[in-house]
Amino acid sequence: MQEFLRWSDTNAGPLVEDAAVDDAIVRYMNAEFSAGKPAHDGEVLLAGMLHFQQRYKKAGGLPRSWRALKGWRRSAPSRSRVAFPFCVWAGIIWDLCFRGLWIMGIYLLWMLITYSRPAEPLQVRRRDLCRPVAGASPVWTVVLFPAERSLRSKVLASDDSLTLSSRIVPWFPVILEILSEGDPDERLFDFDYQVLAREFRRTCKRLRIRRLVPYQARHSGVGIDLSLGHRSIPEAKDRGRWASDKSMMRYNKSAKLAQVLKQFDDKQMAYFRSAERRLEALFFAQDKEGELPLP
Repeated sequence: MQEFLRWSDTNAGPLVEDAAVDDAIVRYMNAEFSAGKPAHDGEVLLAGMLHFQQRYKKAGGLPRSWRALKGWRRSAPSRSRVAFPFCVWAGIIWDLCFRGLWIMGIYLLWMLITYSRPAEPLQVRRRDLCRPVAGASPVWTVVLFPAERSLRSKVLASDDSLTLSSRIVPWFPVILEILSEGDPDERLFDFDYQVLAREFRRTCKRLRIRRLVPYQARHSGVGIDLSLGHRSIPEAKDRGRWASDKSMMRYNKSAKLAQVLKQFDDKQMAYFRSAERRLEALFFAQDKEGELPLP
């Protein structure tokens, strides 16, 4: 409720008439969806409206808002906890890059490496990236939700520091060097989540992948690292910024990675394996094997 009211102070007129309140909530939900927020946030907002403004009954009050929430749920359904192996994500990233959407491919790599929630990378600016510094950090880091800005994490934290190293993508620092160039106040990933979700669905359709959404990159990243022994459970918990062991273990699905691959046929697996093997060469314009045929 507080977040909505702060937003409405600068983006909506006086919230006196019920129709004005309904319109403001719809526009707020559109903005939150575009920022990659889950539909659960809209559910909580409307629950707050019913609690604090009891004249809004679920059956008849705020009709447009309830329809907007229904559309939000449909466009961003509840996230499955299933983790997918890196080769599948490499195939998706390859297709996005082949279609000219390089920055979206990098965004997915970022999520896999950092276990980020979808909205978090969309808030990162170039100035938030920190190069390796002798005596401080030997690797690239990023400051999430800087205290001088108003945005906070899901648990209302600020100034979270996260390393950007990864053994599955050891060449990612070269990408970071390129991302850091330019206006320090520009966002690294200058697109809306709804645009990403549309292109992601298009790629999944081209590759015949079912039941996969961008949010699962967070689940997959931790599963991949744990299954390969790249991080311990305490290290992964700290990286994903989970407050409890119970929350962390919901994401530890490393044992199911191999099982997930059974849903793909030989053509799909050949595509995924080739994409994984050639991904680094693709990013650095060194791939000499030509186009990957769609499976």
